[in-house]
Amino acid sequence: MVYSQLMSNPFSITAMNQRLFQAKFFRLTRSFARLLLPLSLALTAMPSQATADAQLLAAATATQPALIATLEQLVSIESGSGQLDGLARMASVLEGRLQSLGMTTRRHKTTAGAGADVLI
Repeated sequence: MVYSQLMSNPFSITAMNQRLFQAKFFRLTRSFARLLLPLSLALTAMPSQATADAQLLAAATATQPALIATLEQLVSIESGSGQLDGLARMASVLEGRLQSLGMTTRRHKTTAGAGADVLI
């Protein structure tokens, strides 16, 4: 049946079935689009996320030897909570390491505790 014939009697069974089909098809298409859009966005983001993860892993792997060397140096310093000279050496090592990474540091004198500097 042609569309104009269907609409000539909008209350005919065929016209109502056609409108019902169109409404169901529209709802189904809209629901499918709601599901498909987030899925397609997630799938397109995956390659860039994998690239970012690979870059992060490469950067972490490259800095691992320097990190281990710094940890070895810090662990070898006797720095109990009351040992001001050890705490000052720890602060100096960390300050030098942070400054070599391009960071700005400063020290503040404490008024409580052992009296060691606070490195910021």
